[in-house]
Amino acid sequence: MKLSKLFTLGLMAVAMAFVSCSGEDGEQGPQGPAGESIKGDPGNPGKDGEDGSANAITYDLVFESNPEGKSEFAFNELTQLSQEVLRDDTILVYFVKGDADTSYMVPGTSLDGAVNIRVLMQPQTLTFNVFDWDGALVGLPPGQVDYVKLVIIENTGNEDASAKSGSNGILAQLKAAGVDVNSYNSVAAYFNLK
Repeated sequence: MKLSKLFTLGLMAVAMAFVSCSGEDGEQGPQGPAGESIKGDPGNPGKDGEDGSANAITYDLVFESNPEGKSEFAFNELTQLSQEVLRDDTILVYFVKGDADTSYMVPGTSLDGAVNIRVLMQPQTLTFNVFDWDGALVGLPPGQVDYVKLVIIENTGNEDASAKSGSNGILAQLKAAGVDVNSYNSVAAYFNLK
């Protein structure tokens, strides 16, 4: 009996081996229908990043001689005022009295409101002219300025596309952000300047 069971099992194994190895493979069948596309639930939005800012740098310009009483005074040999910077970037100029807490933008009106101060920017040179309200050249009244803050903001091309030019784009961006460009401290805080 044991021998017959063993013989039967052996015969079945040989039969299965012959059946499983018979013939060549058939042709490839037709492609089945596409599976159902299932989208997962959208995840939570990511955390907002910090606001970026343009590349801005500030320079303190100290007068070689007191400008009080002068109708024209200048800073020469300012290598940071290249032709490219004058053409491409935004330049802000502030007169500072004491510390930077007392500053005002030029061109503009003097600290005491007595005169108008204009600035001419040329490669490597800032020239200031002082005028009275009638347009005549006059001397700068005492106590108006201790030093000058020069801020150069690189126009990266990412400014507001609705603005006419890069400089106007930066100024529009600052205004939209609530930055008072007439205040050095406001501009410095926005650009994280010292």
